[in-house]
Amino acid sequence: METSKFIGAACLMCGLTWSALSQTPAGYTVTGPTQEFQCGLYRSEIDCQAHCPRLVVYTVRAEDIASPSQLERKYWTPPELATVLLESADYQQSGLHQGHIRDLGLSAGSAQWIMVNSHANLVPMTPEVNLGPWKQLAARIEDLARTYGACDCRVEISFATAPATAVLGLPRADEPYCLPQLFLVELQAGPLHDLYAIPNDKTKRQLRECLRPAQVSRLPVE
Repeated sequence: METSKFIGAACLMCGLTWSALSQTPAGYTVTGPTQEFQCGLYRSEIDCQAHCPRLVVYTVRAEDIASPSQLERKYWTPPELATVLLESADYQQSGLHQGHIRDLGLSAGSAQWIMVNSHANLVPMTPEVNLGPWKQLAARIEDLARTYGACDCRVEISFATAPATAVLGLPRADEPYCLPQLFLVELQAGPLHDLYAIPNDKTKRQLRECLRPAQVSRLPVE
């Protein structure tokens, strides 16, 4: 199945519509200029109007995986991105999680694990997504990395077309921002190539309900 048709079917399953021409979900868009952040564990493209990453690309190797129980979740912001990223104080009284794009447990075996606690790797995520399909996604990536030695991951994040106001999501945020609406996740490991479309809403879903993994034509992961 062609990738655009496959993702389109996924969006229909999730109650969304998809524009095959632009390859973005109808009603969502990249909101402004971007700035790149790169470290040893991931590359992040920051949407400067949304104030959080719109693209995170990374590879999880089998040796990166370890129990995160002994690691601290002290979130921080790279100084050079202080003006273009949300901070922990912005999340207070919101009910939203500071959701890791690259999971802490998929990085705990690396000496650079602290980098995944950067806001260049965090987005506002509903508890239903963070503790549901996103947690299951991390388990899927771990299984693929252990089976094939490595798993390449690409996460594209689409936002609401207009900046949110304080009453819409983060009441303590001191600047306009846009809330993530949809996560498009691409995984490649060995012969497998999976695509997932995960809405960032308050619906309790299983990962298989967001998008059942399927074999599709292989595309390069940046």
